[in-house]
Amino acid sequence: LYYNRAINKVASGQIESAIEDYNTAIDLDKQCDFVYVNRGNAKKKLQDFDGAIKDYTEAIRLNDNFAEAYYNRALATIALYGESEDALN
Repeated sequence: LYYNRAINKVASGQIESAIEDYNTAIDLDKQCDFVYVNRGNAKKKLQDFDGAIKDYTEAIRLNDNFAEAYYNRALATIALYGESEDALN
């Protein structure tokens, strides 16, 4: 319920409120890798690149085959560091 409501909030531009719902969804089930990715996407929209990277990394920890998490983490890292050596680490 919280996850679905968060998706709708993101679509309507209520990003901060959506993150609260993602937080609740994660509190209820800390093993849902896709919730971390979607919360990371919401944080990225707010330019919270550090927070987004942490969420993508947690999704990867839960599912090391989650290509979308790797891809989005790379985009957030480039947004944070630019295309520099730091982005590669």
